[in-house]
Amino acid sequence: MNPIQNPLFKEPVGTSFRTKREALGMSIDEAAKNMKFGTHLVQAMENEQWDVLGPAIFAKSYISSYIKLLGMDESIKNEIPTLSSGTPVLKAITQTRVEPAGIQSKSILAMVTLIGLAALLVFLYNRNPSVDTAITDSSIPLSVSENTSIPSPVAPNSVNTALPATTQLPLPPPQVVASAKPLLLLRTKQETWLEIRDINNAVLFSELIPANQERTQSLEKIGKITLGNASTVEFLINNGIQNITPFIKNDDVARFTVDANGSIVALTPSPLGSE
Repeated sequence: MNPIQNPLFKEPVGTSFRTKREALGMSIDEAAKNMKFGTHLVQAMENEQWDVLGPAIFAKSYISSYIKLLGMDESIKNEIPTLSSGTPVLKAITQTRVEPAGIQSKSILAMVTLIGLAALLVFLYNRNPSVDTAITDSSIPLSVSENTSIPSPVAPNSVNTALPATTQLPLPPPQVVASAKPLLLLRTKQETWLEIRDINNAVLFSELIPANQERTQSLEKIGKITLGNASTVEFLINNGIQNITPFIKNDDVARFTVDANGSIVALTPSPLGSE
């Protein structure tokens, strides 16, 4: 008997499940197929290995589905300590920090501006005419006739900075603007379990998120998403609210996938005996 089982309960919960299933003439494989679960989950419930079912939000969903399939009383869930005592908050395995695309754009714009100014200065320097320096002749005669015009002296080191009429300034290079990547935003109204896996089924993010908080994630590598308390979640992609109601199943748990373009797709049931 499992040491965490309530000693006042005459028959262990797992034994009750197994006895009822056998009385219905149903095999473990048939029970798993009817609930679209893996056989290891059915075996875990009958062996009272509650920790195999994961967090309480998921465990409650699995156990409720099995009780409904067997036609048993829902009150039997009160005999399972895992559902009444709760589970500790899981820490995030990985958490991706999404940098705003605007920061990269500003850096590129500043670099392009500096290059354009440098090119303009070099162009103006090369087009500038040579310096005309006038030398004052000191051999002017003491006697000058009335008809003689004395040229106005030219200041030494004077520079003609006027540009020719046909001069055209070079155009600056075109600006490079980084395109914004698709972004997922999740807002919680109540405590919510969130698990995100990549296209290879590796865990990217796993956390029990408190109420009234937000989480963001890039969509580049996202595959499967699982949400507990899904009806209390506001799910946005690129600031657009998405309707996830069609994907919410038993006990308010939603499972679906999101492709790289931000489209939500129904999750295909796993083969028999797999997660």
